[in-house]
Amino acid sequence: MCGISAACAIVLLLLFPLPRKTGAKREAYACVWEDGTSTEETYLSAYSALSGVEDGGEMLLSREGKTGVISPSDAFSHFIGTLSYGEFPDLLDLRSSELRRIERAAAYRLCSGRVWMSGGQSYVYDGERFLPETIGEVKEVDLMDGKISARSLISSGATSLRIFPNAEFDEKTLEGTAVRTVAALPPYSAENEGVYLDTPSGRRLLCGLPHVLDFEMAECRFADEGALLPCTNVRSLTLLFVGNGPNNAGSYFRGELAHLFSTGKEYLVPASLERVRVTGGVLVSHAFYRCRMLKEIDACGVDAEKIKEDAFLDVTDLKLLHSPRTDVRLQGDFRTTLLPCGCTLFERIENTEGV
Repeated sequence: MCGISAACAIVLLLLFPLPRKTGAKREAYACVWEDGTSTEETYLSAYSALSGVEDGGEMLLSREGKTGVISPSDAFSHFIGTLSYGEFPDLLDLRSSELRRIERAAAYRLCSGRVWMSGGQSYVYDGERFLPETIGEVKEVDLMDGKISARSLISSGATSLRIFPNAEFDEKTLEGTAVRTVAALPPYSAENEGVYLDTPSGRRLLCGLPHVLDFEMAECRFADEGALLPCTNVRSLTLLFVGNGPNNAGSYFRGELAHLFSTGKEYLVPASLERVRVTGGVLVSHAFYRCRMLKEIDACGVDAEKIKEDAFLDVTDLKLLHSPRTDVRLQGDFRTTLLPCGCTLFERIENTEGV
């Protein structure tokens, strides 16, 4: 009899199991929309509308042409802050288990197609933690410390680079790469499609970005040798000075424009370069050596007494020159016009003999 009762009890348990403990209440997320309304979102409704993450960790939803915001937990704010501003050891300490479900999804989406470099090793986020992995095809590289070779960037196909304070970076890093956007943390900075470094002596131009066609130098005191080597298709330059700095008093001064395209062994000024505008500094003798391809030079911002007579002599293809100095030497025949600014415009007289 007891055996029959036990058998019946087992059958009943199989058919009608005891209720399970559901654990924590199902997550819900308050979303505030731009029109002032609020909604309570489930994971599925929030995930289907998830469109981005702000720097502070706020999750953005897009629905019916409106944008809404879900506020982050403290853990998610810390997670995003570490991604943006932390050091590499802090990155390894991050765990998604501390995040809400929608935050874990947002973190994974944010980290997809992204790799972190430290000590020459690449790391990826697997949805739970950061693990070492061979660099593959990615959209963004975060250079936390150490170097990354141009070859690695090229093979990854990355179009975005983020430079952290402990990174080692120079113009060789970007040569031949597909990188189009750079973000940087002090002492590095990115401005006007160029990368700069703050030093005790002043701000230095490290390099221009590979894709740039019209490069404009941001405020700085120095320019590294070869800083514009990555800019292989550049058409025009707007410079605060020609060479490596505005002042020719130091023994390390280099006053040639080609210095910005120097490998240390040769000058590789691109044939695409046609126009240069200089707003300060000095123009030494043969300042445009190896720049015969230039068609236009505007030196209006340079003091006349800081321009050597033969500064432009090497520019054999020159068509137009805007110069504060009137007695410069040029190759070819030019007509002159006095400009309202007090400068002289030199225009090449084309030889039409035999036409």
